[in-house]
Amino acid sequence: MQQAAPFPDALSHLVKCLSYRPGWTFRLEDIDRGQGSKGLTLIITTRGYNSYHTDRGESYRVNHYMIVPAASYDMRSWQRWLFDQLLLVEKHEAMEFFVLHDSPGSEHVVHPYAPSHGPGNDPYVVREVGTELDSKTSFRGEINEGLVMLPYVPLMEDPEAEHQIIAIERGVVADTEKHMAQVRHVLAVSGDKDPLTGISRTYESRQGDEGDRLKAIPSPVTTAAMAMPRAASECTAARRRVR
Repeated sequence: MQQAAPFPDALSHLVKCLSYRPGWTFRLEDIDRGQGSKGLTLIITTRGYNSYHTDRGESYRVNHYMIVPAASYDMRSWQRWLFDQLLLVEKHEAMEFFVLHDSPGSEHVVHPYAPSHGPGNDPYVVREVGTELDSKTSFRGEINEGLVMLPYVPLMEDPEAEHQIIAIERGVVADTEKHMAQVRHVLAVSGDKDPLTGISRTYESRQGDEGDRLKAIPSPVTTAAMAMPRAASECTAARRRVR
């Protein structure tokens, strides 16, 4: 895969002039982002709270790698593109910090939109049906078994919600999860479009001056058209087991 475009002088000027949240920095660099993806990159370094350890204060730094498109935009277009990258980072932070308590004042919370940081995932996609494994996988590809990421089920007299609770209690979700994981990934991310051959963005945690980079894990080629019949079959099987 090769792409070419003139160096974006307008974008470079904007990045140098940009000011945003206190402690955030911005720079353009031609780097190897890992997973076979390299080239001109906008690096947004944030400083703020770790959503799971807010007691540590605003000392958590993260690098967000944004691929600069091979395009000859004018100043206005690059300015909007730069703004959109900040919106992606803000969306990511909202996904991290959006939590729901079991009841008002309860200490136990769930993160229904916790980003998927694992290799091959786009951490800026809001997933309504992400798997528990997605939520537990760090950007290093490591599994954190200490995190409990259960789907939020509203407490209401609703037959569908009741079926969800019964399914969880009887282990239906666990039995079906391995078959639905690929389907969920396609429906949530890829759709009928061609799957990503590399990564579009990289989430890299920085605790201090050094950070870890993601390793490449290839994804199978699957489209929504291929996945839908399988999804319907799995859902039907799950309903039968619940009843």
